[in-house]
Amino acid sequence: MNNYTGVMDAECVELCDVLNELPGITTCESCCGHGVYPFQIFFNAVHVKNLRPILLALDAHENWYVTATWASGSDSIYFSLTGPLDADTRILIDTINKNS
Repeated sequence: MNNYTGVMDAECVELCDVLNELPGITTCESCCGHGVYPFQIFFNAVHVKNLRPILLALDAHENWYVTATWASGSDSIYFSLTGPLDADTRILIDTINKNS
């Protein structure tokens, strides 16, 4: 289990743990959406190839997607994994683990 600083939505912990265990992936922020917004986990990737286990998992989960975002005012590019918080989250976690 990773040690996260600050307050973190409990619903995000397991998926953040799985992502942080992937080589070259580091999560930096997350939100379960609180029933209003989509579930999102923001993360960095050392290389684009580090996204492979995540992207392979998304092939079987059409309600989930990854976007790349430019951090305004900096040279940083980060990614967001977005989708619904439901039973499919458990299957997504299992699929990422299988692909890693």
